[in-house]
Amino acid sequence: MAPEDSRLLLLMIHGVNSTLEWSSTVLSVLEPHFQPRLVRYRYFHTLWGPVKVYIWPTALLYLLGCGALKWRQVDPGGRSSAALAILIGLLLFETFVAVQAEFTWSKGVERTSPVWIQPACFSAIGVVSAFLLSSPWQYIAPVAFTAAVAVFLDMREYGGRKFESAALWGLPVTVAALSAWGAEAFLLAQPAAILIAAVAGVLEPFLRCHLAFARVAQEIQKAREDHPIEPFVVAHSLGTYLTAHVLHEKEWVKLGRILFTGCVLDRRFPLEKLVSKGSERLISLTNHVGRIDIVPVCTGFLRGAWCFATSPGRIVPSAITDFIRQSIGWRPLGGAGSMGFKNRPEVVHTMSMSKPCAACAASRAVIHNIDHGWARHSTLNNDRDFQEWYWIPALWGIDVHQYESWLDYCRKGYFYSRPTTSGLPKNPVSARRYEQSVLNGPWSWPSSPELHAGQPQTLENVVAEYLAAIDSKVPARQLMQRIPHYLFETVEMAVKESKSSGGIDAAKIEWLRPQMALQRAVLLALQTEPLRLHG
Repeated sequence: MAPEDSRLLLLMIHGVNSTLEWSSTVLSVLEPHFQPRLVRYRYFHTLWGPVKVYIWPTALLYLLGCGALKWRQVDPGGRSSAALAILIGLLLFETFVAVQAEFTWSKGVERTSPVWIQPACFSAIGVVSAFLLSSPWQYIAPVAFTAAVAVFLDMREYGGRKFESAALWGLPVTVAALSAWGAEAFLLAQPAAILIAAVAGVLEPFLRCHLAFARVAQEIQKAREDHPIEPFVVAHSLGTYLTAHVLHEKEWVKLGRILFTGCVLDRRFPLEKLVSKGSERLISLTNHVGRIDIVPVCTGFLRGAWCFATSPGRIVPSAITDFIRQSIGWRPLGGAGSMGFKNRPEVVHTMSMSKPCAACAASRAVIHNIDHGWARHSTLNNDRDFQEWYWIPALWGIDVHQYESWLDYCRKGYFYSRPTTSGLPKNPVSARRYEQSVLNGPWSWPSSPELHAGQPQTLENVVAEYLAAIDSKVPARQLMQRIPHYLFETVEMAVKESKSSGGIDAAKIEWLRPQMALQRAVLLALQTEPLRLHG
């Protein structure tokens, strides 16, 4: 039987168009240390990505097509060619979007064969009909098959593998027939079909929003069932919006450590409800703030404009407004990714990336804004070095600056303690200096990532805790002369393994975490003692 995977589950909740980036960049960094699971509330992304958050492109394209029909109807003689060119252009554009998405997604993520025959056939039929059929059907056909291609794209993007080949043919063809009827009715001055399409375009984003939230909640529930430890989360852009609101609305949801980038939540999001004493819903939340991130700047501006426009309605009792918000599923956006969450003592602190949080010395907070003056919307998602330096120790619950010192001391200690041809250390004075730095610390890290770090202590105290946990009779002081040597060697092996271009050794890469490296060093030191683990 294969050994059980001991890595923690890490849910990766993408933004509107960030899945491909994460597949090629973030996964490669985090996978050796965690079990990444991509939460796909949309199955693949296209040029329509940002538009699809707010409007249904099928309805939009259909309305544009019918608008071109109306334009042609006003002056058939002078505008027929222009109207036909617009209709064919819309059809070819939507077909390009669908086919390009299939090839990009299949090559970049799923490694499967792209499904492109259907949109290509629909497009070909629409274009040929535009030249062979008589008026008005030569204009209606491109409109109808544009709607068919758009529906196919929605089926693939939101349905994934649920739709079989027959459905991918049948439903778009049915939509094409209904769209043709609607366009003909519109030409006969019966705008009911256009009204239906317009209503669908308004209502469909609410359905899309419901499906996205349901999908994220379902994946969190499944992760909790699959692993005894609450799932950790890395979320980007719209993924931060989904994660936080699901966590806020579902009382049963509990998460571990959370990293946000490009956050589009309101700066006054009620985080205090998630970290109140006795009912904590998360272990920690790190919000990476990019001052030149244009997306949360825009969502923050929209939030401010909305609050200003609706300020006269604040005289309505809050119970009524809360009922309305809950009824329509109102979940505000905001600019927390560009300006951070509002600071609140014991809840939210803002800190510089270059040094530990000073405010935590007075009252520790589990939610932090990390200020990155240089970061754009996807800067951190594409920065492998930053992820290795900052994200990994943060997800382990270790202060990143302390972790940097740990690696620095261990690696320099290894370098200077290596024996030369004479058998003596390369530089015994420097080696001893770094050995003392490691021994003195002080070090503060949790025994496992789902816990909070304890009080800072020397390495000997940490070793004593571990020896007590394994019921060893050997005193910690008796091992401390040998432990630095094994520790330096272990950390150096782990660092070299992390830089390997070949397959990663899971056992060695695990030693990057200080607790695991120290455990190995202690066990190696115990092997040289006359008293064994239970001796």
